[in-house]
Amino acid sequence: MACDLTSGRTTPCKNSRGGLKTIYLADKGTINPTFFGKQITSLAGVWFKYDLVGTKNTYTDLSVSNRVTRTRFSDQTLNVVLPKLDKNSSTQLDRVLAGDPHIVIEDHNNNYFLMGIDNGCDTTVTMQTGGARGDLSGYTVIFKAFERLSANFLNDDLENIITGSISSVQIYGGLGYSEFSELFKIRVEADGGTFEDSICFQEAIDTI
Repeated sequence: MACDLTSGRTTPCKNSRGGLKTIYLADKGTINPTFFGKQITSLAGVWFKYDLVGTKNTYTDLSVSNRVTRTRFSDQTLNVVLPKLDKNSSTQLDRVLAGDPHIVIEDHNNNYFLMGIDNGCDTTVTMQTGGARGDLSGYTVIFKAFERLSANFLNDDLENIITGSISSVQIYGGLGYSEFSELFKIRVEADGGTFEDSICFQEAIDTI
């Protein structure tokens, strides 16, 4: 039977590290995963990268089975903290709230796994600023997904298996469009190119 045990497990070496490094978000229904066993070998879609810092970023994947109903499911929860409040981050998080993104999670052990593979994720965003000088001024984001099975591992780094793309567009340290477009203009002209219109730059970013 498919539910028969096939292997035990030895005690691993003491060389792993807790914590999350990066998450990547893609629109629901765009990723078209392919598999070898339980590992994902390719992903389509356009993925947007969110860098993570600190120790408050966590992922839990609670797999539950019921011997009476003969059912099982995976309860997946991702908590991330995004420091620094800014209008561009709020705009993008509004878009995340409106959708049901798939999320690839990268941990500090170079593991990549896919959350919300079939159903996508629901999102809760808390925008906050503390009272003390060292308190968080930023966003606490909770992603929830319910899937039939626990999250699938990718069989390689995301950039090595992707058939779509990882977007190079990121909010640059909370800068607004005008500040970022000026920095972009300086870089383009330094490379010998021509930057014509910051308004077109803003409109291009808004369509992404």
